[in-house]
Amino acid sequence: PRSAGDPGPAGRAATSPEAEPPERDFWYRRFHPYMDAAFQRDYLATPRPERYARYHRELVSFQERERLLEEARPPLAEAERAAFYRLDSAEACRAWLQARGRRLEEERLP
Repeated sequence: PRSAGDPGPAGRAATSPEAEPPERDFWYRRFHPYMDAAFQRDYLATPRPERYARYHRELVSFQERERLLEEARPPLAEAERAAFYRLDSAEACRAWLQARGRRLEEERLP
């Protein structure tokens, strides 16, 4: 028998981030570098069936940022990638990449 406050195994699995490894969540696996610690905690604490509905705007933004990152030429070095991941929007990422492109062009000029 369970205590009155115990939701049972099904309830615990739906609300406990420990119940399911984060690596099993497609969106988390793909975009966790863009998620700060608070977002990761809140996202993983949200029951899996509710995550996309609750965080779809952020996930779409992460997807756009990833597309920008994949298109960046030359590819970003590790330190640049870490800085890119810390930016807070796709617009900020786009502006950062444009500034990087101008800086690289200036470095090539004689």
